[in-house]
Amino acid sequence: KRFEEFRIGLFYLMEVIDLRVMMRFITGLAEAILDLVVQGPAGSAGLIVVGMGKFGGRELTFGSDLDLMFVAEDDKAARVAEQVLKILTTYTDRGQVYAIDVRLRPDGSKGTLVKDMDGFGNYYLNSAQDWEVQALLKARPITGSRSLREAFMKLRGEVLSRRGEGVSLEAIKGMRKRIVSEVSAEGEGIDVKFGPGGIGDIEFYTQWLQLRHAGRQPSVTVQNTSTALKRLAGVGAIGGAESERLLKAYRYLRTVETLLRLNEENVVKAGSETLRLLPGLMRFEGEEGEFLDYIERIRRGVLKIIGDQREL
Repeated sequence: KRFEEFRIGLFYLMEVIDLRVMMRFITGLAEAILDLVVQGPAGSAGLIVVGMGKFGGRELTFGSDLDLMFVAEDDKAARVAEQVLKILTTYTDRGQVYAIDVRLRPDGSKGTLVKDMDGFGNYYLNSAQDWEVQALLKARPITGSRSLREAFMKLRGEVLSRRGEGVSLEAIKGMRKRIVSEVSAEGEGIDVKFGPGGIGDIEFYTQWLQLRHAGRQPSVTVQNTSTALKRLAGVGAIGGAESERLLKAYRYLRTVETLLRLNEENVVKAGSETLRLLPGLMRFEGEEGEFLDYIERIRRGVLKIIGDQREL
């Protein structure tokens, strides 16, 4: 894994591959490792592992953890799921394979690790909170039989179609604010992921539009943010110019985020060594202060499009 990530990172920094391809490669590496691990435990045939978040959207970057859910034909696959988690998360002298988060499953940390298909459908159609329906937009089966994966995607489509339009913008904004209050590092510098007008705001706005149109235009419920913005523009859910500006901002900020992660940082700090390098790596013609101003202009532009009045 380390060698493959190094190779992908080298190709990316040498501009042999772009951001989109890099994220696909990092995601593909995680898929291959997960598939290999799941094939190991006996009795895994009736189990599917569902990627959520950035994993589901094929948007992983360096250092990303994996958001997972386990769904099975019946409720007897818990032991297999536990084995999979143990293999992936056990620390060795080389570290762990991946950090795993399974809190997006039905009922969160209070729920069972594995849900059977009937229980999964019943929960999301009748009991899931708005934010859980929103999170389902990113759900993508990674491993499992073709029939099980198809059954899951059919059920996902039904949930989004029946419940998506009922998710309010206020609920989306409320969830966003909670995340920002818990994890944003905006006070330490420019947080391109969780700060105002950043990656998270673009993703949440896109997901709200997807939910609004899921029933009438199911083609917009794709897991990938960039693809979703293009399809939303295609059905008239957002103007073409606005979609393009959000896409441009999203790609730029994701690129900055990736370069920060390669340096094991998560914010752009004034006076830092990373900030000294960023303008050159981003092919920005200007000084460090001008680069910071440019990022702020991007974020203000995002807030203007999504109708958020927060000041930067």
